[in-house]
Amino acid sequence: MARVDKITWTIEISKDLEGIYNFYAGKSEKAANRVINEIISEVENLKFARQYQTDELNPNYRRIIVGHHKIVYRITQNELVVLRAFDTRSNPEKQALGS
Repeated sequence: MARVDKITWTIEISKDLEGIYNFYAGKSEKAANRVINEIISEVENLKFARQYQTDELNPNYRRIIVGHHKIVYRITQNELVVLRAFDTRSNPEKQALGS
C-alpha cells in the first residue's frame, strides 16, 4: 500500500467546506467548527492512500464518510488529492464527479 506523503486540497473542496461551515454556523458556530475540524482531521489522519472505500458513483475515486458528509479523493503516486465534500443525505446525482 502506498503511504500518503502529501495531501492537496482543491479549490472545490475549499468551497464545499465553506458551504458546510456556513450551513452549520447559521445554527451554531461551535457546531460548524466541530464539523469542519472533524472532516479535516479524518483526511489528515489517513495513513495509506487506499485506506477507505472506492466511491460507489465513480470507482476512480475513494471516499471517507464523516458524519453526514462524504469526502471524495483520488490518489496520485503518494499524494492524496481531496476533491469534494457532499452531504450524504442529498440526491446522489449531485454527488457525481467526472472521470
